Amino acid sequence: MKIITENALKSAEMAAIRVAAVMKDKPDAALAFDCNPAMEPFHESLAALCRKGECSLRDAKIFCVCSFAGVDEAAESARRGFAVEKLVKGCGADEAKLRFPDAGAISENGVDGYDGEIAAAGGLELIILGVGLNGRMGFNEPATPFESYTHVQKLTDVTRGEISAAFGDGFAAPEDGVTMGIKTIVSAKTVVMLAAGEDKADIIHKVVYGKTVTYVPASMLQLHLDMTLYLDDAAASKLG
Repeated sequence: MKIITENALKSAEMAAIRVAAVMKDKPDAALAFDCNPAMEPFHESLAALCRKGECSLRDAKIFCVCSFAGVDEAAESARRGFAVEKLVKGCGADEAKLRFPDAGAISENGVDGYDGEIAAAGGLELIILGVGLNGRMGFNEPATPFESYTHVQKLTDVTRGEISAAFGDGFAAPEDGVTMGIKTIVSAKTVVMLAAGEDKADIIHKVVYGKTVTYVPASMLQLHLDMTLYLDDAAASKLG
């Protein structure tokens, strides 16, 4: 695990540059993004590169890490709307190549459904993630099995609180989500995770120095051969 500490804006810019480098080498690469408002600094940085002509997502195959399950029309519009606004309108991605995990298209062994689509796209070249206060990545809550593929996940109160805060006043997070599994995530060729703020310091310490246990899902990324963690000073404050 490589750890880079910068201010939050610089971290977002560096992560966006990683995407641009992948797209330069492989314009039709399969990418995965954590598409929620908490990741807006990264998405804005990526859009800025695209506006300057330094990156293009036109031919990319894009997979969103997680979505909501059993939601009403307003919630469905919110989660899809953010991805479309940032990736299609902001970065010129082809909306026809933008995929969301769906409760009706999952597989226990990863050979079809959402994981099958990822495999058919050649596998994920790069995945950009945030991390939850309880160590979740995507909606993989504590104690999610390492061998999990895309699945429906009951969301904890901690996660629902984070989601509601990210989407703003009046948004009530659903009780269930659909998420790439831990196995799906760690199968990506390159993993980038961003964290900012003092409230992330405790969990970042566990992710970096704790045991690789599924109770802290993001700690499993210690095992990945090409994983970079971008932190601001506050999130890195307990690393020593």
